[in-house]
Amino acid sequence: MKGTSLKFIALLFRGLFGITLSLSLPAWSQTTNQPVFLSPIMPDADVPVVLEWQSQMNAIYTVEYSVGLTNDWKPVETGFPSQGTTTRWSDHGETEIEQFRFSSADYSAPFRFYRLKVERLADTNLPISVTVTNITEGSNLSELAEIQGTAMASQGITSIKVLVDGFAVGKISGPNFAIPVETRLFANGPHRISAVAEDIGAVESAEEPNNYMGREASYGVTNINVTFSNTLSGARLRFEAIRPEMTYTQEVYALWSSYRNWRVDFTPKEDPATVYRSFAGTGTKILVVWDGKNSNGDLVSPQLLAAQIYDLGAATPPAPSGGGGGSGGSPPPMSMSRIGAGSPNRGTERIVRLPPLPWDPATWPTEEEKMIILAANEAAQPASRSTATWDSAVNAASKSGLGSQFGVVLNAVGSPFSLPFAFGYLGSIAIAGQGHHPTLGNYPTPPRISNGNVRMSSLREFGPWGRLKRVRGIIDDTSREFSRMGYAIIAKRLDDQVKPGDFLPNQPGSNTNIFSQANIGLFVGHSVAAKDAQSGFIWRQSYVPIYNSVVDSMTFVGSSSMNFGSEQLKWMSFFSCNMFRSGLYRTDGIYEQQKNFFALPMNGYLHIMQGFATENSIHPDMPLYWTLALRKSPLSGPLDQSVIGAWNFVCRRTQPAGTPTDPVNVARSVFWPECQGDFIFGYGPQTEPNRDPTDPLEQADLEEADEPANAPDP
Repeated sequence: MKGTSLKFIALLFRGLFGITLSLSLPAWSQTTNQPVFLSPIMPDADVPVVLEWQSQMNAIYTVEYSVGLTNDWKPVETGFPSQGTTTRWSDHGETEIEQFRFSSADYSAPFRFYRLKVERLADTNLPISVTVTNITEGSNLSELAEIQGTAMASQGITSIKVLVDGFAVGKISGPNFAIPVETRLFANGPHRISAVAEDIGAVESAEEPNNYMGREASYGVTNINVTFSNTLSGARLRFEAIRPEMTYTQEVYALWSSYRNWRVDFTPKEDPATVYRSFAGTGTKILVVWDGKNSNGDLVSPQLLAAQIYDLGAATPPAPSGGGGGSGGSPPPMSMSRIGAGSPNRGTERIVRLPPLPWDPATWPTEEEKMIILAANEAAQPASRSTATWDSAVNAASKSGLGSQFGVVLNAVGSPFSLPFAFGYLGSIAIAGQGHHPTLGNYPTPPRISNGNVRMSSLREFGPWGRLKRVRGIIDDTSREFSRMGYAIIAKRLDDQVKPGDFLPNQPGSNTNIFSQANIGLFVGHSVAAKDAQSGFIWRQSYVPIYNSVVDSMTFVGSSSMNFGSEQLKWMSFFSCNMFRSGLYRTDGIYEQQKNFFALPMNGYLHIMQGFATENSIHPDMPLYWTLALRKSPLSGPLDQSVIGAWNFVCRRTQPAGTPTDPVNVARSVFWPECQGDFIFGYGPQTEPNRDPTDPLEQADLEEADEPANAPDP
């Protein structure tokens, strides 16, 4: 867009000693105001970096960071709309596997530079109003607070996000919203709540054009300054998904508003009574490092765990150290023990054992923090105990298994505060998407189509059907959300990076199919149902048009040429139109013919294949809703949490509902009967399909499940 070429706004550097540098850069283009960076809101290393800048009402930003200014800029936030005259963004997490963190208080943060760009200017012809109805300026919020309100736009609302200092804590389709905010995940003190609404310009069909496809989304926002006040604050995990088999350790961190006795139990997410390891301490800060093992030194097996933080009551602060003066003196230095860290005798070790790299010994906790990383049952021992007493108590607790029974020493005050996370190596995903198709042009199509063109069943007779604006965001969000679930991203391809060979069977000596190398596959973009007679074939099929903008070519990959499933690939999904076009919902159905002629693109290895039987709408919130259900979030129901149920959940949350006689958007899952109960975690209760992957006749046993967008929640 003219006048909005990408420009630097500022570079910020937080040094090892808390120094912040602000570097002036060239002025922006004449269509924008000169940006002015405000001071970073960064009180100390225990809270995330928060950037705030003067902004235009209609600007859409990208935030990038670099470690060491070595020209390694990486986007950490894209498509970030302005929050009004000033915009905030919090550096809460990475997008790369095994690096996702809930806060920026990690070991590379002191070396991080930030760069801000303007992606584009949003459409302002259709303004949106957003109102928060249950809190007012200056409100005090604590624990789990709900933000309620409504948004209005004549053309319809796509989604509403609630942000705390620029960090998204929840999203809903709107126009009314009631989004919970867990204030204990943030520091006590002032914060800004922002409710940002996005209109239907963010949504477009991969086949049927809507009235707003030619314009970008409009945004509306309201900001409210509030104060968070909690006994427990700043609670966070080092990783939202850890890989203990690769020696990674989990960390739990939080602050108390006063001296407390506390305990942290590592338990199954849904069963706090089963305790694998327990840590306890006294003080105003929680810092626990867990190696992923139970009290016997074995790795645990459940894939969804939680750190349960218990308040065990008020504690007496230690007396000031000699010559320190005042009530805040340093406690006496103490060693750290870990009950059951390996063999039974390891509980007697009194050496402070540093975690694996990238910990820098210079940043290892202070003596006060060392004191409070105590294994179960140690907090009950007097601070003045001798070494002999210490070793005796720890050794006895280790051998008797008391590490999981610390609760008998002190009664907890109220319910525990739970921090759930994924545990272990869960699997891998390959993601690809194309959204850069041109709007004009006539491209050669497969010779088996008699008139030389793949025709669509929509208003547009010939391709290439134009660009899809939100594919990049969906690909990025899927990568981020699956990383948080403990999945490795083995391939992430966009636009020209996507090749026809990514969909074709692997040839001898090559591994071109990126999806069959992963456990889960997702493609986002156009697909079309052929409507013309096909020479040499007696069935119709669907096609994925793979566009290469460098040479301006279009390659149509037919579903009969694809072959999904391997010893790795269990689930394959297409967030695109007409992969399973059905005669039940549209004319010229292809699914029935593909199945009858054993031409569905799945083999006996693949558990479930998913797509749409009708014209799918490309909705930017697809990854949020998909992974919300897959990870068994309480915001979804039990019937939504299987692989099939989650796909249905996405359809109901992101697709236009239509009418009972014309459902418009219908999600379809094709599956082997024994795989209907598949779950992402643990592959569900079923066995493997046990099919011959080379025998297409077995496709007669395949079943399908449809979910219209207007279906009620189960």
